Amino acid sequence: YRLPPPPAYLTFTKRVCSLHRFLAVPEDGQALQQGLEQGRVVLELATRILMDTVIHAWGSAEVESWVELIQSLLPGGRDGVERSRWLLDMFMADVEERGSFISHLWLFKGLVANRNLDARTSIVALLGQAARTVAEEERSVSWEPNQGQQVPFCFCDSSEESDSGSDSPLTPRAPRAAAGPQAGAKAAVKRPSLTNNYPTSATTLARFIDKALELLPELPPHWRHFGEYFQLFSIIADFGPQEKAFFLSRRVVGRCVDVFLHEDSPFAREHRHRIRMGDKLSSPNFTYMMDLVTKLVCSVELEREVEPPHQEVPAPTQLPVVGVLDNTSANMVRHKLFIKKLLVDVVNPPKTRQLLQHLSWNHPRLSCLVLTAACEVVESEEEYGVLFQILKSLINLQDAFVEGRTDKFVVCFLKALYNNLQYPEACVRCLELLAEEISENPLLRQMVLRAIILQNRRRDVCRWFEACLLRSEGETIRLAAEQVALAIAFPALRSASAQADAGTPRGTLGGGPAVQARATADQQTKTLFEHLILMDEALLHTAAAVDRPRGFSCSPLASYVRCLSTMVQLSEDGWFKAQFRRHFAKFHQLLDALNELGHEMDVSKAELIRLFYFCALDSPETLDLLTDQFSGVRESLLGYYIIIRPHKAHIIYNRQNLPFLYNLLLLCCRHSTSFTVFLMGHRNSMWAVDNFICSSTRYPETLAVLLQIVDVALATKGHPEVLAEFKQRLLRVLLGSKAITNCPDNAVALFRRLVDDVLVNAEDLHELLESSVLECMFIGLAQSHPTCSGTGRRAFTPQEDTIAYAIRILHKVLQALEAKKVEEDALKTALKKCKCRTLGIQALFKALQDPSLHRGLRPAAFDVCARLCAVDPACGAAGVSELQRAYEATKLKSLGQIRMELARSVIEDANGETGDVGRGGAKKGEDVNGKKEGASGATAGESTKNDSSQDSAASGRPTGEDVVELWPQCRGPTEDREAGLILDSQWWELCEELCQQCVEGAEDGGPARWQAIVRLILSCVLDCVPDSMGDHGKSSTIRLSKIMDDLLLDCMAVKAGDGEGTKGGGVVKTESDADWVLEAVRGDEYSSAFPLRAILCYKSLLGHDPILDVVVALLKLVVPTWERNWIRKVVQQVFADLLEYVEVVKGMKGVTDQQEAVSAYYDLTEELNPFFVLQRVPGLLSMAVELRGDNACCDEVEQALEVLQVHMTDEEDQDGFKRLRELMSGMSEAMRQWKQP
Repeated sequence: YRLPPPPAYLTFTKRVCSLHRFLAVPEDGQALQQGLEQGRVVLELATRILMDTVIHAWGSAEVESWVELIQSLLPGGRDGVERSRWLLDMFMADVEERGSFISHLWLFKGLVANRNLDARTSIVALLGQAARTVAEEERSVSWEPNQGQQVPFCFCDSSEESDSGSDSPLTPRAPRAAAGPQAGAKAAVKRPSLTNNYPTSATTLARFIDKALELLPELPPHWRHFGEYFQLFSIIADFGPQEKAFFLSRRVVGRCVDVFLHEDSPFAREHRHRIRMGDKLSSPNFTYMMDLVTKLVCSVELEREVEPPHQEVPAPTQLPVVGVLDNTSANMVRHKLFIKKLLVDVVNPPKTRQLLQHLSWNHPRLSCLVLTAACEVVESEEEYGVLFQILKSLINLQDAFVEGRTDKFVVCFLKALYNNLQYPEACVRCLELLAEEISENPLLRQMVLRAIILQNRRRDVCRWFEACLLRSEGETIRLAAEQVALAIAFPALRSASAQADAGTPRGTLGGGPAVQARATADQQTKTLFEHLILMDEALLHTAAAVDRPRGFSCSPLASYVRCLSTMVQLSEDGWFKAQFRRHFAKFHQLLDALNELGHEMDVSKAELIRLFYFCALDSPETLDLLTDQFSGVRESLLGYYIIIRPHKAHIIYNRQNLPFLYNLLLLCCRHSTSFTVFLMGHRNSMWAVDNFICSSTRYPETLAVLLQIVDVALATKGHPEVLAEFKQRLLRVLLGSKAITNCPDNAVALFRRLVDDVLVNAEDLHELLESSVLECMFIGLAQSHPTCSGTGRRAFTPQEDTIAYAIRILHKVLQALEAKKVEEDALKTALKKCKCRTLGIQALFKALQDPSLHRGLRPAAFDVCARLCAVDPACGAAGVSELQRAYEATKLKSLGQIRMELARSVIEDANGETGDVGRGGAKKGEDVNGKKEGASGATAGESTKNDSSQDSAASGRPTGEDVVELWPQCRGPTEDREAGLILDSQWWELCEELCQQCVEGAEDGGPARWQAIVRLILSCVLDCVPDSMGDHGKSSTIRLSKIMDDLLLDCMAVKAGDGEGTKGGGVVKTESDADWVLEAVRGDEYSSAFPLRAILCYKSLLGHDPILDVVVALLKLVVPTWERNWIRKVVQQVFADLLEYVEVVKGMKGVTDQQEAVSAYYDLTEELNPFFVLQRVPGLLSMAVELRGDNACCDEVEQALEVLQVHMTDEEDQDGFKRLRELMSGMSEAMRQWKQP
């Protein structure tokens, strides 16, 4: 059986053994008995094959399948008990081989020598099932624990058990293989018994356990595989109290501890030549052994060292008592070596914790022993996870000895902590455990605080707190000690105070550090604070003066001072600030000492400033000490040593700590005017402005506080000379800074506070123009709009603030330049130096398009744009581009829609209602029916210019008839129209200026340039048309029409051969330019849109010669491109509108109301204006002759005029009426002449 059997053999034998399960159960008794005998035979066969053959196959799956087969052969009932007994007997049977006895061969081979874990587990399951079946049959029904009865499963009484004392051997030593008989001898040889000092076993289960226990001395050589051996005992112990009592009678606890301690066992001398267990990579598996030992120890009643009243309270780990633990086993379990080895080897942590709790309950001596052993392990080991869990469970035991145990823990643990100072990681973990437990255990908090206060008086307590908090070289140790102190001070807010980490900024930087959640300080908090604040001054100065390498980011005093500042910050009690004031001189001297050392990134000094800040909050008494002009404190604060470097570590340090310094200065300035005056004259104030405002954007939090300090200083009263000097120094720093363009937002924020002082005299204005401040304004505007600069907006500067301040500053500066009569060349020179001025103009237009821009800023923005565009060509070009984009992005409405809106206005006026139907107002004589289709056939929905131009080009109809009022977002929201007439006038003035500039600057432009110019002028004209009823809109429309008319006149002059165009201003120089302009006019949809609006909707505009001239000129160019059908529709609409109103006037015959007649005359005049346009445009005149060749229309107009003539009594009205009659005669003559061939 030493070699693995062939698979076919195993398969065959398994099938043969499995046949018994499928046999039918016989009915008669004899056959039934034969069947039971066959089952026993099959069980014996399967078991022998398993233990003699399969167990050597090294295949766990094969072993598991055979074990399942054998388990199926162990039924319930009497036969199952007999089979289980046979199975147990076979496993504990001795074998004679080659002249030697081998005891319990199968048990040894299946549980100890077997190298396969799954196979051992299967054997344990098989034996456990058999043992349970036998135990249920053999268990005594009348047995009761602790009743002096006999030991379960034994013959003798428990009192007969021999125990010679605490040092008696646990078991006699006997060889596992004994000499057998001589060859040929027939007599049986008896092996020496190993259980002759225990009660004699009386049952199969007891004998099996005794036989299995005899293997204990043989375990060390097989230390890699004996885990399941103890698992079998643990399973049997779970059967019930009788099995546990039997194990106790066999001293199993002591015997297991003896194996566990091995060479360190007190009985090691009894075991010679023991093989060492374990190696560098692995250790023996004592998990189940610890489970067994814990079950047995917790099932006995141990001796306690407390007064009788407390003995009545059972331990939380106590199980039902089943017996008594012998002295030898009890001494071994309580042995310090056993406890330390459990903790070092981390054997079954849950059971180890349970055992140590059971031993320590109400037992001072064992509690001290366990804590001492655990703390010694803390000093020697590196893995603390399980160990700390055990320590937590021990100090939280609520028994009669809880105070003594806690005190012992504090003494031993602090000693271990102190000895671990040279190992930072271990020391930090110990401090973290201490802080965690202090926050949850009030008794431990009290004991640790007592150890801190009395560390100089108690011999058993070392000076651990000072060593960790001040003298330690490791920053992590000091931070952990700080957490311990804060846990003592505020146990409920330990998580909140955990922000004291030097790498985590505390509070809200910028507007002032925010106070964290408040906590209630008790007497222990005050005791700790008093101890810290009274700490030896010499020790503090020694720690502060420690030499550190350059760039070292922490100091020994940082955690100490942070503890004080956190207590002051979190507590609402003014007692802490009062204690600080009592010892203020010591901390002032410490600040001076740290300033003199001049260490870079000195966290101690930064934390000291935080302490000053939190003590000064809401404490006028503390501010009195800080602002005292005789103590030298203000010199120390303003002389604070600061280093600014571009390295990441320096930037982080300064951003975290400098806001506290400047917030402290802000508090002092608000508290004392003398301090503010002293600050204004100190040299470091200008240094701070130069470095944090004018030269860097890396410190936004410090910037915000500095600006508040500047505001307080500028608001100081009673010291005009100092204030004036301070302003001059600020201006010199700002205007003289070479790096100010790198931080434009800072420049805007500071200059808005000083701009009024710069505008006083011309010299300061010249200095301003020579500086980079104007460039900063433009950069600030551009950066506020990422679309202009290509960069993201700064998170700490709101967009509206930068834009608003920059607009106001530029507006004030430009007005001051004009008021002080500063030469325009100086401004031009200054603008040429500003490389971002065009981006600034773009940003201004983008700001004007933003609905959130305050309406009060729009006039200033328009004025700034107009002035800059008028002075600087580059700004003008940028303004033209933005103006073109603004109009190109505007959605357009149809011509039919505007006619419907105007007609609706007539109806509402007739009903006495008002409505916002458009900026142009209503036109009398227009109704709803027929107007839309008669005008252009366009839809009433919204459409864009691109859609309109594509449709018109495809159909040949007049391009631009779908275009109506343009309302670019630059003018602001439409709901601001009623309150923003001034904005409209400024907008149109800006448009006029930009249109004039683009025309004058188009000398070197090509076709695309002229197309853009034509489109821009026509867009602006169309934008003004709806507002032409007002003075501003009318004048702007006239001026913009004049620009377009001059451009067309120049083109006509050049085309006529008169040389350069001079009639309109001489802008068009060459014939190619004239061709490009005329081609642009013909191809632009707005060239049709403007005349169509004038002759079909806003007819009163034609009463002004510049508008009439440009409308006629445009129609002469575009009408030839229209289809004949569309020309007919336009002319028909003109005649229809005119004749409709003529009928109304003719119906007024006999009216005596002079005012109504005059009003009708003016309305008729407006209706006749388009009629006169037809006269001057050949294409329209020919269609008019075709439609009304009999001059019937002229005759009807004459009849209407005769109705109104009797009412024209005023001389001016008579002159106008006379002129109108002449025009009508001219129109009639023109139609007559055109009709002739």
